[in-house]
Amino acid sequence: MAKVERIRDFKVKSGDCFFFDNNVWMFLFSPISGAKEYQQRVYSNLLRNIQTARATIFINSLIVSEYINRSLRLNHSIWQDRERRSGNRFVDYKHDYRGTEDFDNAQEEAYNEMSDILSIAERKPDDFNALKLDEVMKAKGMDFNDAYYAYFCKLNRLILVTDDKDLQSSPLDITILTA
Repeated sequence: MAKVERIRDFKVKSGDCFFFDNNVWMFLFSPISGAKEYQQRVYSNLLRNIQTARATIFINSLIVSEYINRSLRLNHSIWQDRERRSGNRFVDYKHDYRGTEDFDNAQEEAYNEMSDILSIAERKPDDFNALKLDEVMKAKGMDFNDAYYAYFCKLNRLILVTDDKDLQSSPLDITILTA
């Protein structure tokens, strides 16, 4: 069973290795995510403590994909609302939004945000071949990415930092930090 700890009760040590769930990266770097001030403050303080202790934050390709896709979808929602208010009923993501100047700007912004993230996190191979994918797909109460992250953290002995309550019920023997 996962050991869930509150960030305020956790002391970061120099040898600690962390993995931030996408929602944490969104709180820290995505200005349009609608993050709550409390979460932004708690996760920002944790990031600062990790950097001060010279601990390590790892990131994998699935987080990069999830972050960029979520950022683009959030921007699409804003664009979609604006387009519908002006009477445009054609507001499909792939057919109508991609290729617009708004999409290009949103994509550039997401890529810049990800560049900032990659400047502070170390890239970690996904070890796809080592993960027990059948167990990931059978995980109850979690979507695929959440289960994948939990197994990834177990395999690599990483502390999972998340604001996702679903992950907190993971049956795996991992440490989870949350606000």
